[in-house]
Amino acid sequence: MSNTTKPDVSVIIPAYNGARYICESIESVLNQTYRQFEIIVVDDGSTDNTSEVLEPYIRNSSIRYFYQDNAGHGAARNTGIKYAQGKYVCFHDQDDWLEKDSLERRLNFYETYPKLGLVCSDFRTAIMGNGCNEIVYAESYVKKENMIERMPNGCTEVKAHNIYIFNKNIYPEFIFVCFAWIGTVMIRKEVFDEVGIFDEEFMWSPDIDLFIRISKQFSVGFLDTSTAIYRAHPGGMSLNLYRVYEDAVKYHTKFLKPAWELRDIDKKRVKLSVRDICFRKAHLLIESKHHFRAVTDILRGIRYDPLNLRYYRFLLLTAMPPKIVLILKKLKKCATELIEK
Repeated sequence: MSNTTKPDVSVIIPAYNGARYICESIESVLNQTYRQFEIIVVDDGSTDNTSEVLEPYIRNSSIRYFYQDNAGHGAARNTGIKYAQGKYVCFHDQDDWLEKDSLERRLNFYETYPKLGLVCSDFRTAIMGNGCNEIVYAESYVKKENMIERMPNGCTEVKAHNIYIFNKNIYPEFIFVCFAWIGTVMIRKEVFDEVGIFDEEFMWSPDIDLFIRISKQFSVGFLDTSTAIYRAHPGGMSLNLYRVYEDAVKYHTKFLKPAWELRDIDKKRVKLSVRDICFRKAHLLIESKHHFRAVTDILRGIRYDPLNLRYYRFLLLTAMPPKIVLILKKLKKCATELIEK
């Protein structure tokens, strides 16, 4: 990284109480094979010693550090975009890692196809074991989930070796299967002038909303190899899953508005997707201390598919006390076992 040359790439790292892992994350950027980059760390109101562990990097100008009151990672990334000097912008989370040639691979792809709205790639998952001392790597998440194969043929503009370019027909598909993960995305900074920045209304999924907006106006590039590693913490996702679903309902219904120009067939798909998300939200609440709140989600799901009688059964369950629901489930299990015998 040069201190005198304007960087080609700005790597933005939002930080919130990230003292435990952020140094590893920064080191994975500093060790890149491509050198013309800057690292921007936006401290989103940390209450731990994040600023202290970052002090050596600030002192030797390895990073540019900005502090703001806590406003969410979408707002922190927007602050990073504001100060970014690079032609291209990448987003990197405080506890993830980049593969050593991550920036080089993505930049080469982008400069070969400079009109793309974004470039992204597959990624590996690091599953942390007991005490986070043990790490198991799961390879190629996008490939494992068959996300690329699920894209309709009319979306593919280029398919060569390990690269794919999808035309703007990918737009409605991104609402249902967004294979772009924030940790592998590279975006030309001028694209933000066209589509806007992260919508801070979405506290948990502002990235997906942004990628959908980009896909409506630009082609999207995908590199079929891992350029980053996502650190999965045991039980971490389930803590916030309900809120993730809330955001998913928001951005799905947003694209039903006439301004987003979805075809009727795609609007129907979006409505059925909202229905499914609402019922998944409700399932998280049933039998919990928030059991009776599930009725709101179920009613909203029924609104998008009122003729599906299966879901009225779940509505009845939410009207019963959790203990009764548990008893009914046990009775059903016993009856099933008797029938199988």
